[in-house]
Amino acid sequence: MALIAVAVPAAALVLLPASAVQADIGDLSCAMTLDSTFKPALKAGGKAAISTQGTLTGCASGNGKHSVRTSGKLEASGTATSAPVKEAPCGVLVSANQRGTVYWSDGSTSAFDWGTDGASPNGKVADGQLLRDTLNIVVKDGKANAGCESGLESLTTWGQVSFG
Repeated sequence: MALIAVAVPAAALVLLPASAVQADIGDLSCAMTLDSTFKPALKAGGKAAISTQGTLTGCASGNGKHSVRTSGKLEASGTATSAPVKEAPCGVLVSANQRGTVYWSDGSTSAFDWGTDGASPNGKVADGQLLRDTLNIVVKDGKANAGCESGLESLTTWGQVSFG
């Protein structure tokens, strides 16, 4: 959401207990496209269910430990709230929490929780491959539904996601 942190996909940030096992730095980095829908359409001060589907492509493992994961499909759902911000897509700054899964090209999965408070979402892998890795998302651009008369109905964002 280069459209500012406003155009951010919904995400769920669930704090997990600290663990003696730490994620490796540079595990995996991918280009991403995320398509989020809001039901009902999100208006300033409102609340909505959010559903996100996306693709992860061109994945590269900086440390070589996850080079079999070259791409993936992402699905997530949760809740979103908003605050009025004139410069934001459809005039709303999105805060959201989501739980989801990445289905990797090698047949493995990663379950995650992520969240955003109007900035790029961040989260943790809670189960599966890349367990305990932090997700860091940098949104480079985004596009909201046309018109916005009924509020923010959909949001497509492009950027980079890193696991490490």
